[in-house]
Amino acid sequence: MAGMERFTQRARRVLSFAHQEAERARNNFINTEHLLLGLLDEEGGVAGRVLRELGLTTERVRELVNRVTSNSDPFDPSRVELAVDAQRVLEHSVEETRRLGHHYIGTEHVLLGLVRVEGAAMEVLRRLGVTADQIRRQTRRVLNETAAAPKNISTGILPASKKIHEVFILHGQADQKKTIAAFIQTLGLEPLLIDNHSEIDLGLDLLDGLFSKDVDLAVLVLGNDPDVEKTESKVPGRMDQNIIYELGYFRGKLGHKHVCVLYQDNLRDEVKSLSAFTGVVFIPFDTAGVWMTQLSKTVQDILRPSS
Repeated sequence: MAGMERFTQRARRVLSFAHQEAERARNNFINTEHLLLGLLDEEGGVAGRVLRELGLTTERVRELVNRVTSNSDPFDPSRVELAVDAQRVLEHSVEETRRLGHHYIGTEHVLLGLVRVEGAAMEVLRRLGVTADQIRRQTRRVLNETAAAPKNISTGILPASKKIHEVFILHGQADQKKTIAAFIQTLGLEPLLIDNHSEIDLGLDLLDGLFSKDVDLAVLVLGNDPDVEKTESKVPGRMDQNIIYELGYFRGKLGHKHVCVLYQDNLRDEVKSLSAFTGVVFIPFDTAGVWMTQLSKTVQDILRPSS
């Protein structure tokens, strides 16, 4: 999703909660009503506060969502994705961010984007006596109240430390790696992107040269890269072999919990062939951004100091 790196951790959690709400409703598409429930589920966000102050509760909204929506399609939990209206909400969220002069996209921007799309969420809100104008006014009031207070919108999950935690990011398309790198930075880590062509030419010697004691995580991206595929046509299976070598390499260097594979849905079969690497974390690289929640949890599990 374009610009996903600008979403705060709370806003990303809203998407994760919306995904869970769609699954709860056995719906293959995350729609506006699921985003509304996700905003309520993220209680610490500005949007959650706005909705609660307008008298909304998760239970009441969910009850009305069940009344105004229906789903007759066969449910496939492996193929839950953003509906067109939900994508429009996120596009409007970006516009609301620009309009307010903010440099991040928070739950308040998602809420303001939501009320611009005519869908099930707006139908539910109207039935509860809440209008788009009321939400806009209440959001402005809450933002004005908190404007004077110091605001920390960082999504970093690690405590301040002199050590710089580094993360290797390998394979995949260039834009995929940039999106992952931007998210890695929000977690307080330093991404190290390895060029695909250098990888093919130099193999593990390149990694040995770049390796330092500060590297804590390796993320391998299984995605189709047309440029790499052209290069690899001369050496069939080269990339597959590299991935196998690299999984073994990083597993030995860092330990299995410090290796993560993000994979596109059409590469599930390839992932199954890598199941021998027990302990390695495998995460679907989904369009709804749920991978961010899972990757964040992985980083917390391996890097947060034990209490």
